[in-house]
Amino acid sequence: MVPTALFAYSGLAAVCLAMNRHHRQLWHRPATARRSWLLRLVGACLLVASLLASTAVAGVPRGVVAWFGILPLATLTLIVLLPFSPRTAGILALLAPLAALLLL
Repeated sequence: MVPTALFAYSGLAAVCLAMNRHHRQLWHRPATARRSWLLRLVGACLLVASLLASTAVAGVPRGVVAWFGILPLATLTLIVLLPFSPRTAGILALLAPLAALLLL
């Protein structure tokens, strides 16, 4: 289930960084329309990868339930990290999918 959490964190971070407010926190400039759209697309793909990783480990019924349990934990991690240390949140969002792929 660790890859599920890592993919979920990265997907939620990408969707979060698509918003101008959070994009400015990390990169000190607003997101362009193209970058915002790309971040949303990448975030959605990573969330789907998270769901697929969860269902691959625990089967479809239990995997979906586990995924809905892991999403709030990944969200809480992002909520805690982003205001206090946006650089750490961004670096973790970039490295988490690589670690998840190694753990699969």
